[in-house]
Amino acid sequence: MVQNWDREVDVVVVGLGAAGGAAAIEAHDNGAKVLVLEKDKQAGGNTRMSGGTLRRFLDEDKVVQYYMGIVDETVSETLVRRFVNVSRTSHKWFEEKCDAEFIDSQKVMFPPAPNIVWDFLPGAEGMGGRSQFNPKHGDEEKNGGYNLIATLMNGIKKRNIEILYNTGGKKLIPGEGKEVIGIIAGNTDSKIAIKANKGVILTCGGFHQNKEMQLNYLSMPYLAQGCIHGNGDGIHMAQELGAKMWHMTGVSCGISYKVPDYDIPIAIGIRSPNYIYVDQHGKRFLNETGVDVHAMAFDFTVCVAEKMEYPRLPGYLIFDEVCRESGQMLGHCPGRIMDDPTFEWSQDNMKEIEKGWIKKAWTISELGEQLGFAEGVLEETVGKYNHAAVTGYDPDFKRNGAVMSPLIKPPFYSIEVWPALLNTQGGPQRDEEARVLDLDMKPIPRLYSAGELGSFVNKFYPGGTNITEAIAFGRIAGENAAKSDPVKA
Repeated sequence: MVQNWDREVDVVVVGLGAAGGAAAIEAHDNGAKVLVLEKDKQAGGNTRMSGGTLRRFLDEDKVVQYYMGIVDETVSETLVRRFVNVSRTSHKWFEEKCDAEFIDSQKVMFPPAPNIVWDFLPGAEGMGGRSQFNPKHGDEEKNGGYNLIATLMNGIKKRNIEILYNTGGKKLIPGEGKEVIGIIAGNTDSKIAIKANKGVILTCGGFHQNKEMQLNYLSMPYLAQGCIHGNGDGIHMAQELGAKMWHMTGVSCGISYKVPDYDIPIAIGIRSPNYIYVDQHGKRFLNETGVDVHAMAFDFTVCVAEKMEYPRLPGYLIFDEVCRESGQMLGHCPGRIMDDPTFEWSQDNMKEIEKGWIKKAWTISELGEQLGFAEGVLEETVGKYNHAAVTGYDPDFKRNGAVMSPLIKPPFYSIEVWPALLNTQGGPQRDEEARVLDLDMKPIPRLYSAGELGSFVNKFYPGGTNITEAIAFGRIAGENAAKSDPVKA
């Protein structure tokens, strides 16, 4: 038990991304004195690096039906319905609380990020579209997540909510029993004890940057595009109080370049359909335009058990001059590399060729030789694909003819591609009121969570859900914490 507190507030919010920002605003507007802790030097977390899309739901019952077809049996319909119900008011909430304006989200063709993933599921017709945030509070040249955070920060600044940057949560402080009465926070230089009279809200993300946790929960190490501080802090703090974990194997995983000059992966962007992926043997292995950009781990991390071999780590992006000329081959949300002031990618991709990041050859045969493939293999692969592109029928992988174009204009190019985590989904299990649950499925008093730290999605992730969920459960957690009974003196 802490004898002397350095600070005393009503609600402490740990982490300032979409979930933390929504929680802080809602707790404040329900009468609480709020303190936000942020481990980084700036707000945003993974949200700032994302597409920042907020889902619009048309029909509550149908949307619930759709999500119940995606989640596993650990998730109750009550929780899903609460998520959907609150999310249907999130646009209005942003307009009223943060002076937000919205624009329609732009469709991303390559790699694909369809509006509705798995649109064959019952209820998909009720999903509606996605919105992004008008950049009036941010920067029109930036990605959608940057403008979402800028909009949230407008609401936070208007309320003068206090934020301690470079300060992460270290340890939750229980009172009698398991109830949470405060938190130890700090950095490498100092620590402070903060009393939280009404509650602590954990919104500090997942473990995408923690290699040991990747090995333990995902069974292999991954590159990670996400923010630098995704080390599983919230998971560790909640576990110490006996919280039940769920969805620890769930991820959102994109596809990235890994180049010699940088340790950080770089999200890919492709502007024309003149491309394919091949494995280390020069063979295609998927419908390149049929897999959602958030679900790349499924195909790229396949293991050949008898050889203990991962033949698609790395894979190779093969493209022609038409694709190179079509525009900058950098993702609109490039990931953590966006914070490196030394990083740039040329508009015509020529500097990357000159640096050797992208291999160049005047024939497919020569390109295959550069990549170390067996003689004739890449020629055969590209030849079969080109025939499929010309005829509009792909017998091997059923790629849609409308998004197939042949690789025929030299020179031809290749670059390594790797699966890279956008975020993990696992963490402490929460209920429909955003309360963290213990091993007996009972709420731990005054402990709440929101965001990807214990998302309700697991194996299958439909794009736009993490942001929408973070806002919804951040709002729920903020209101409930502010309205909880205070710690007894």
